[in-house]
Amino acid sequence: MNNPVDFWDDRFASSDYAYGKEPNDFLKANTHYITGEKILCLAEGEGRNAVYLAKLGYEVTLVDFSSAALSKAKALAQEQQVEITIVQSDLSQYQIAENSWDAIIMIFAHLPPAIRRQVHSQCVSGLSDNGVLIIEGYTPLQLNNNTGGPKDESLLYTQPMFINDFSALSFIIFHEVEREISEGVYHCGKSNTLQLVALNRDHN
Repeated sequence: MNNPVDFWDDRFASSDYAYGKEPNDFLKANTHYITGEKILCLAEGEGRNAVYLAKLGYEVTLVDFSSAALSKAKALAQEQQVEITIVQSDLSQYQIAENSWDAIIMIFAHLPPAIRRQVHSQCVSGLSDNGVLIIEGYTPLQLNNNTGGPKDESLLYTQPMFINDFSALSFIIFHEVEREISEGVYHCGKSNTLQLVALNRDHN
């Protein structure tokens, strides 16, 4: 994979939705922690989670760098008769506005270490008072499965990584799990993930 944008544009080129049209199970089970209206979905791809949240009545902004993915996100929103704000941007260039988001969602948003640290830092500063961060992503144990995710261990999630990156937040859910995932053709089967729900209780 020489160019990540080309890789993802190719993956999303099919008329089928690579990861399905249904929201991520972990996100769906934890939306009750969201108390405000404005939600930011990072590396959101074809929009399944953003559209789901918009159907619940939230004001949702979706960010991704793949034009192919964003075209399908727009089509999914139209199909489901909801409005979402779509932003095409590489997360290394995207600036998360401080103290602006009631929830930030990252579902399988695996980033190179330097970009990850930058984005995670902005996630913390970007949350409003009592804003919530919801993340699910693969751990290194996922390398033993053939059910999805990066093959580069530096892109995968560990508990020490999250403890370091999100130390300013209050962790509500924070654990590694092994579970069955059925999200389109690329996330399917036994999976090892790290799940996080964290609240910004003391924003300065």
